[in-house]
Amino acid sequence: MTWPHLEPADDDNPNHIQVVATPSVGDLDGDCIPEILFNSYNGQNYTTNGVLRAIRGDTGEKVWSITDPAYRADSGSTPAIGDLDYDGRPEVVNPGEGAWLYAVSWDGTILWKSQNYSGGGKSGSPSIVNMDLQGNAEIVYGRTVFDAQGQVLWTGAGGLGNNGSVGQLSCVADLNGDLRPEVIAGGTAYTFTGSVGVDFSGSVLWQSGGDGFCGVADFQLDGTPEVVLVRSGSIDVLEGLTGAVLAQYAIPSGGAGG
Repeated sequence: MTWPHLEPADDDNPNHIQVVATPSVGDLDGDCIPEILFNSYNGQNYTTNGVLRAIRGDTGEKVWSITDPAYRADSGSTPAIGDLDYDGRPEVVNPGEGAWLYAVSWDGTILWKSQNYSGGGKSGSPSIVNMDLQGNAEIVYGRTVFDAQGQVLWTGAGGLGNNGSVGQLSCVADLNGDLRPEVIAGGTAYTFTGSVGVDFSGSVLWQSGGDGFCGVADFQLDGTPEVVLVRSGSIDVLEGLTGAVLAQYAIPSGGAGG
């Protein structure tokens, strides 16, 4: 499939034509044709003044763009797509240029700007997950959990999910087999109890070294997950339940990795 070349309209930030981060793909309007969502920027600084865009997957034509200056994006980030309120239509959650997220409905209507999260780092990405397995979904960004309206529910005190100055980027997975998701942010795994709006709370499941980017997989094929961290010139494989280091590999020629 080849798209025709399409130029942004004069009122659609036509100079925001650069893209540095991986796009997201999802069917926003339920027509069985996926849309592609990405953050675009102008100039050299891709962490501020970004414009979130949605285009058709079959033709590349514009679906909508978020051009309101109050909702400029961090264009080094990848937006998350998911149904926050279980109404059958997806929402989009995107990192803003400040220490906040914002949500957009499937048709491009801006829904909210979140409370600020703690910690530094730019070019992270959120996750949409039901943390208490009840009611609406929640949003995880680094070590912070937000409710479906962008209010901060809980913030950890350990790892952020940063690799150098880049992040926050965490993982969500059931590490201890209790069927509830844990959050892995760098070298810290957080576990959660209770219900949102009642007694929702988190604590440290384990701490294992410094910050970094994570991945989760069952490498030993024993039915329990391992955690991979890329950080400070090495790739570490950790036991998912305890954080114990199972293997460590130096990144050739050093560097932070990605």
